[in-house]
Amino acid sequence: MKNLIIFTIVLGAIFVEGQDDFQEETDEYSDGGAACECGELYQPVCGQNGQTYSNACDAECNQTGLQCEGECPCQGFPSNFATKNQRLCPFVIKKVCGDNGKTYDNACKADNDDVKIQCEGDCPCAENAAVGSDDEGCPSCCSTRSPECRRQRVDCSQCSRK
Repeated sequence: MKNLIIFTIVLGAIFVEGQDDFQEETDEYSDGGAACECGELYQPVCGQNGQTYSNACDAECNQTGLQCEGECPCQGFPSNFATKNQRLCPFVIKKVCGDNGKTYDNACKADNDDVKIQCEGDCPCAENAAVGSDDEGCPSCCSTRSPECRRQRVDCSQCSRK
């Protein structure tokens, strides 16, 4: 357990150091767009699919959760990583408020809990706050039907179709 905590801290420091690049890369491939650029850092992880990946970014790029640190097969310790139906989230703090009233560190973590985003920032949301609100308080991405709205699971049900 102590080794897992130390690994998590070291991995966090690595991700924080390049968080802008990692966030940008995550945005690029999470919509099925451009190819991943994970770098050549070799810190092997075992994916939920039983395949060894060179690092956590490479596993995320291949759309698999992680079973354990190190090469496959995992040796008798439980996974503290994303489950098969979740994606790995960057260590970026850009708080969002979910429709369940809970504040999440970022949109990815809210999405992993299958929660729609009500607004950016801490809960509770201001009366007219939303992800890029228009004059009526509706998320602007609702009227444009932007992929960002779908990716962030923004609730557009209260908005009239324009």
